[in-house]
Amino acid sequence: MSEKTPEYSVEYMESRRVARFKKFKPHGVSYLDNALPEYKREIFNVIGRGVQENKDATAEIKDPEGFNVAIAKCEPGTGGGLHSHTTVEVFMPMDGTFKILWGEQGENSVVLEQFDFISVPVGILRAFTNVGSNTAHLLTILGGTDAGRLRWGEKLIADAKSRGWEISTDGHLVISEKK
Repeated sequence: MSEKTPEYSVEYMESRRVARFKKFKPHGVSYLDNALPEYKREIFNVIGRGVQENKDATAEIKDPEGFNVAIAKCEPGTGGGLHSHTTVEVFMPMDGTFKILWGEQGENSVVLEQFDFISVPVGILRAFTNVGSNTAHLLTILGGTDAGRLRWGEKLIADAKSRGWEISTDGHLVISEKK
């Protein structure tokens, strides 16, 4: 005898499991690397909070159930700084062209065009940059319900600290005013 599939109403799905792109709101400052101009971007948490360092950030669909999904909106020449995760991370340009870098110094790279994918293994430092001439969106998927915390590259940590940005012991972004 097989189990019956649960039934979900349209209202339930719309209120808890549908995220409408037109309604997304970015999370302003989200990560330590936002201290540096080349890493300014808008982050939209679609499913789960992922590795957000902004303790007030939420997600469009709050329950990650095995993976987290976000979209980074990047102006030309901007992206995400060198970091790693305790999970696999998948990148896919929704539009535009992105360079994906990896290695302890970001010494390896590939360029991805719209709908190309790369899957970066656990623990590998990685970064991304919009290398196109227009604003572009990068889909990011983190494996696992608990995406863990970020590990930043040493240079990025030092550069952010010189601007008064740090990560607290509980993993949240702390910005102090520099005199």
